[in-house]
Amino acid sequence: MNRQFSAKRPGERIALAFDFASQLPEGITITSVDSVTVSTWRGTDGNPSALLAGAAVLSGTDVLQMVSGGIAGTDYQFIAWVTLSDTQQRALDGLLPVRDNV
Repeated sequence: MNRQFSAKRPGERIALAFDFASQLPEGITITSVDSVTVSTWRGTDGNPSALLAGAAVLSGTDVLQMVSGGIAGTDYQFIAWVTLSDTQQRALDGLLPVRDNV
């Protein structure tokens, strides 16, 4: 697991940031955000992809993904995939806990 995001409440809408700066060789840039996926890491949620609130966007070396909802007591694993200017594909993941009391 690359990153542990701070917990969010089910009613909150927040942006998750995946910082690819350390993944980029010198002179190489991110040319596209291929996808951000989400799955249940701990707990039960029959539709974890419902947390994705719109498409991910590229901001410099960061991939930003808005998320909302989730089930309290559940931890979600997010994986952001990008393509680089040298055609490599890279991924970063992170764990987002959803809790009633943050």
